[in-house]
Amino acid sequence: MTWNYPAEFFEDAWTHTFENAREVRGCPFCVCLGCRNSFSGDAVYFWTDFNDQGEPIKIRQPREKSTAHCPKCNQEAVLSNKDNDFPILNTEFVEQMSSYVTKQDYVENR
Repeated sequence: MTWNYPAEFFEDAWTHTFENAREVRGCPFCVCLGCRNSFSGDAVYFWTDFNDQGEPIKIRQPREKSTAHCPKCNQEAVLSNKDNDFPILNTEFVEQMSSYVTKQDYVENR
């Protein structure tokens, strides 16, 4: 596959799928890089955070550094376009970004 964006751009976008509650909540348009479905940030109903022992836990009410789960496939691969310049409305970007993170094995080994 020919990438239309540099690897650093994909890497930067990927970092926005982690601890992204502030970016996802209230965002009218988000996309899952796992299943490639789009949805409103308000559709997210599961989040990952950490308890006092540093263990990951699923929660329903996000905290500031919670990570969104896709409401359709439950992966932690949600990217919004709030507060950033990622072209998530561009199908080609979403397809390439999804392929890139899958190729790098990020989704399963995060």
